[in-house]
Amino acid sequence: MDNLSAEDVVTMAVKMEDNGETIYRRLAKRYEAEELGAVFGRLAEQELLHKSYFEGLLSTVKKDPGQIWFKPDLFEFLKIFAGDYLFIPGNMVGIGSQEFKTKGEALDFAMTSEKDAVLFYGELAKLAPENERVAIAKVIEQEKHHFVLLANEKNNLIKSGGK
Repeated sequence: MDNLSAEDVVTMAVKMEDNGETIYRRLAKRYEAEELGAVFGRLAEQELLHKSYFEGLLSTVKKDPGQIWFKPDLFEFLKIFAGDYLFIPGNMVGIGSQEFKTKGEALDFAMTSEKDAVLFYGELAKLAPENERVAIAKVIEQEKHHFVLLANEKNNLIKSGGK
């Protein structure tokens, strides 16, 4: 593939949000008897909202399938980055309730995923058409908020002596 189309990139974003929601639901179920379960549940709901936004954007870019946002070198970066580090099937969707030995591990995983999503969407926003940048920036701000929420949960866990 010589270039990555707008449809390709937005499809990645939809899949990332879908898989993030799946993982957060698994974590919410694992910790349902604790406040952490409610936190993961809220994050799952917010991932659904992000997915809905990207699905709307996907329907827009499908109307102009020839629209190209990315050049080959950036395509390789996004493909490798998304495939290795984000909520992409075959990599992270299998992670969930059984794989984490401690709450701290689950929170670390979630924080890293949110931070990586900010990076991915930041690259997407820089290269997207001007009329899409504001909406993508809003998703980035929400992902940053998720990171802060998770970091606060991790700090509370540490303060309480938990793992």
